[in-house]
Amino acid sequence: MPYSQLSVHDLIIHIGLWLLFALQHSGMASERFKKGWCRLLGPLAAAERLLYNLISALCTSAILLHAYQFLPHTPLFRPEGYMLLTLFGVQFLGAMGMLAALATYDLARFSGFAALRAASSGENLPEEPFQIAWPHRFVRHPVYACGLLVIWVRPLDTAALILNLCATTYLIIGMRLEEGRLLTAYGEPYMRYRKQVPALIPLPGRSLPRFRAR
Repeated sequence: MPYSQLSVHDLIIHIGLWLLFALQHSGMASERFKKGWCRLLGPLAAAERLLYNLISALCTSAILLHAYQFLPHTPLFRPEGYMLLTLFGVQFLGAMGMLAALATYDLARFSGFAALRAASSGENLPEEPFQIAWPHRFVRHPVYACGLLVIWVRPLDTAALILNLCATTYLIIGMRLEEGRLLTAYGEPYMRYRKQVPALIPLPGRSLPRFRAR
């Protein structure tokens, strides 16, 4: 069962797990690492993206398991009645928003199966073009924005608070690193897009209903 009191030892371990996840998740996504990793994988290089997702899933599972098992679950925010229903309603909308945003991605490419399919056919997977799907016309990172609603707009205990703070910190840092990779990949079109659309919070007059990437 989860502990009822927070120890410095467990807090340090939990933060350490997040640091390891950050190194894995952002480090393995860098082009420099990918090139070396693909050389090491050799004939299995086409599975690079799939392996990346599997390792990320394992690291995430370790973080969640540690939070559940070793961090205290002392209630901090326990709304009732209409407030609780309202929070669950907003959380549900956040979850639906995440699914809607994910549906605009090339999920076969995102998961790594497209690369495997192309390799099995003896073809090279073409570079992903710069496109602006409908949710990205309002915020640059709709999945992250909706994800923050899911993790924060709900009842909280000590474990959830620590988990959310660590997740939000990494999300902001990881978002900056991701934008650096996007700037490198797409250059001026992404720079123009970034100037016109906010990162996480929709703002009046900052959407792109008629934006064209090229």
